[in-house]
Amino acid sequence: MNTVQARIWQFEIVPGAGGDPSVYAQNLGRIDLRVHLARLVHINALACDFRRVVDYRVRLHEARLLISYLAAPSGTALQVDYPSLLATSLHVRRFISECAGLGVMTAGSEKLFSWKPGRNALHSFDVLPPGPLQTKYGTFGVRPDLLFHLPQGPVAGEARGRHREAKTLFPRSPDANQRARLLQLAAWSGALKDHPYFMSWVWIGATGVGVDIFLPKAGWWSGDGVQFGPIQEEDEPYWWIEPPRRQRRRGLDDDMDMRPSVLRRGWPRTDVAAIRDRTDGRVESVLKMLYETADSDVGRFAGVPVRGSWAPADELDSAPRHEVLIGVLKYPSERRHARRCPEGIELAGKRADVHLEGRLLTVVRETGGTQPSWGQLEEELLEG
Repeated sequence: MNTVQARIWQFEIVPGAGGDPSVYAQNLGRIDLRVHLARLVHINALACDFRRVVDYRVRLHEARLLISYLAAPSGTALQVDYPSLLATSLHVRRFISECAGLGVMTAGSEKLFSWKPGRNALHSFDVLPPGPLQTKYGTFGVRPDLLFHLPQGPVAGEARGRHREAKTLFPRSPDANQRARLLQLAAWSGALKDHPYFMSWVWIGATGVGVDIFLPKAGWWSGDGVQFGPIQEEDEPYWWIEPPRRQRRRGLDDDMDMRPSVLRRGWPRTDVAAIRDRTDGRVESVLKMLYETADSDVGRFAGVPVRGSWAPADELDSAPRHEVLIGVLKYPSERRHARRCPEGIELAGKRADVHLEGRLLTVVRETGGTQPSWGQLEEELLEG
């Protein structure tokens, strides 16, 4: 488990005199987010289109690439191999920032909204299953990244990232691209009758990884149970994010799909049970293909066959610092989980980050010594 510092902003759209709106954001303070590398690998392993090609080898390769740039000893602040990141091509940097953004945003949803993996459903807007969700949200257009299903209703999350050459974790002034994306999200929300949403903006630089989280000033979020640390001296208490003097044709790191959305108005409230059934079906389809394309048996977990492989993660180092496992169970274990993502554990004498959910077991472990036994994994993850 690692940590990421997060600044929390609550914002509102302010109409401009010339019709070009600004964004006013108030700094509520800082919080520490717990980010599990194994959970980050888990989320990105499932972030694929089950209607097309799903290949275990590709998922493992992407996990190794991600951990090659983004990792740190367990219990410390998440770090990035920044010199290597600067030497990397732009499209690979986008991949790293997007993967990191999804993991950090998910950690933010757990902290701010008490979203629970395994208990509450999660959808990618890029791969919505047919049925109520496609009818409600459409299949293209400017939309957020993930949809977190909570007992009180769905919350959409948008993940963005930038790298910083400055020697401070956070910038003192806002980015005009933040304003542009917040305005797009506000328009998306308005078309859906003020659909709840938030945006995370990850900063990756020489001093580490931080995130600005923007929450709209709305009645659906009260901040119950969240303790904010004080505003730091180098932080601004509020931001006015003004329209840029000259609009660039492409101002964001990634290519936005600027086609008009096919959003519709006036549909009934979505059936939560139906959403969960369709989510389970989608995840099962992905796991089935991952299991079939992982051609090597790596062991047995609680008596269940597991396919996958251990692989060194730090391909840029002559002596890798981490190794990663994506293990796919043939079917879910009947034994109950003691912990899904235990903290501060050692496996075979080395610090490790572990996550088990359903049929997918992910491990990020410091290299050295012998690989952990399946009995050790069972002891950490399952009830006695």
